[in-house]
Amino acid sequence: MKSQDEAFYINRRDVLVEYGLTEDQAWRLVAGSAYFYENGGVDPRTYWDDPKDFNARDEFYLIMNSYVAFAKIIYNFKEHELKDWLGELHVAYLYFFKLNAQSVKSIDVLLNSCCYADAFALCRLIQSRVNLLLLCAYHPEYFDEFLKKPLIFRESRVRKELASCGISVMDHVYRLSNEIIHGHLSGNADIGYFEKGLFVDLPLVRDRLYVILTYVFAASVYSITNATLIGASDGLNHQDVLNVNKMYDEAFKNILHPWRLEHLFAIMAEDRHCTKVDDENCCIGGVYDLWRIKEVLKEFYA
Repeated sequence: MKSQDEAFYINRRDVLVEYGLTEDQAWRLVAGSAYFYENGGVDPRTYWDDPKDFNARDEFYLIMNSYVAFAKIIYNFKEHELKDWLGELHVAYLYFFKLNAQSVKSIDVLLNSCCYADAFALCRLIQSRVNLLLLCAYHPEYFDEFLKKPLIFRESRVRKELASCGISVMDHVYRLSNEIIHGHLSGNADIGYFEKGLFVDLPLVRDRLYVILTYVFAASVYSITNATLIGASDGLNHQDVLNVNKMYDEAFKNILHPWRLEHLFAIMAEDRHCTKVDDENCCIGGVYDLWRIKEVLKEFYA
């Protein structure tokens, strides 16, 4: 590492520590951002400038780089250190890792270019992969079946199975993205299609997508960290995994708190996207329920 690069990453570590992370957590995220960037990803000089003024994009890259960092952690596990089902799940995580990393870079380019429709289309793509990974967390054998017969794992089936476990997967975002992909007037109007000009800077729309993706990637990482703590062999040093998991437990108090005022635009469903629960009630949006994900994993592997 060049001296100027080292100074830069030390600065980013200090910013994250001042933001509230431990030094170990900060270094892991900095290492994740360096790996992502050095392999062609997003330049970390474009985020994490001021710990007192983190915006939606800064917070997203906290979670995104934990996704990268955890991929590096599980890549270093030895086969004998894991129960068979957990080894299968780690393979699934790593399989989708490269695809999602490429999609994140694409979304960053699209949002910086004010191409919101294409960015939402990619968001739905990432969401479908994460939903499948969540399902594999409860049924690791599904991943091998998916590789052999991918068509039986249609998005509707995956979301239905997760719903049967009580897992919320932000269905309203799926419906909005679906409208945008198919050119529906209502969906495109929601992301500023009728604003004057071809490429209009709309910070509210851009931040909405970053908030959505923050919860999507958080569901991916949190499910696998908890599954790893359950399925790693007795006596294995879990400290790396525990540190990531602890960071998420702390994040529930701030960036992943389900009812932050600045997140309401992203997590509240439009009337047409609400899900009917029964004759008198409907679901008006929400986020990936990370606590429920953790509890269901404990139930499955008790």
